[in-house]
Amino acid sequence: MMNIKNKIWILCIGMVAMSSTLAQENDNITSFYNKMFTIEKNIHNERAYLFVSVNDLSGNSKLASLINNNKKYLDYLLTHFSGYTQQKDLYEIDNENKLHEAFIAYLKNNDEFNTIMQRFAATQLNTNNFIPDTITMDEMLDVAVKFFYIRGITKEGYYETQICIGINGIEVTTENRNSDLEAFCFSVIFSNFQSEENVVYDELVSGVKDVYKLNLGTDENEKLLRAQGAMYMYMRHNEKLKDLLIGEYMKREQNLTFVLKTE
Repeated sequence: MMNIKNKIWILCIGMVAMSSTLAQENDNITSFYNKMFTIEKNIHNERAYLFVSVNDLSGNSKLASLINNNKKYLDYLLTHFSGYTQQKDLYEIDNENKLHEAFIAYLKNNDEFNTIMQRFAATQLNTNNFIPDTITMDEMLDVAVKFFYIRGITKEGYYETQICIGINGIEVTTENRNSDLEAFCFSVIFSNFQSEENVVYDELVSGVKDVYKLNLGTDENEKLLRAQGAMYMYMRHNEKLKDLLIGEYMKREQNLTFVLKTE
């Protein structure tokens, strides 16, 4: 017959096992998708568009701090690595709550996106076992310059430039993409683009002016490709951009999945 002491011991083991299970669940970032992300559908010119927002997490946990301080970073990951904009079923849902439920279910079943998100969260939740990648300054600049994008040429012959979350020069120039490096570079560049210092905007304008000095051909398509390449090279050797990236890396290195090798 089991005595009281054994019963208490078994009960304690059960409580420990339950606590361990709850801890593992709480360490899984996918369980927070429902609070982190919201989606809405808007109609413009009879065409449906999906818009996703990254929300603050309440509380003082490491995960909440990580999410709340990296919204642009996460917005970039959603836009380029979740594939939600290609899900036709989502566009057909009109009910707001059902759309949200379907979107969150889609994300939770997206293995590629979840792997990216879990690695992002591991910088804070699994620090003992986390092994960061090593990125060189050349690799970082190769990604960063592609956000200084010349998208076209106007009828008047002017270059159309933009710094945008959705459209940049990375996809058509990079075979092996690094989601976290892209998200970091975008969040740094776009945040500065909206700041009072506005180093990014000034250098974008300077770069375009410099490209205008070059005769890049008479065929418009070839001229555009050459202008894009010239812009990338201008920014590749731009010390202000380099200093901006290094400075932001040093501020955020504890939250990043990679180590920057600057020499």
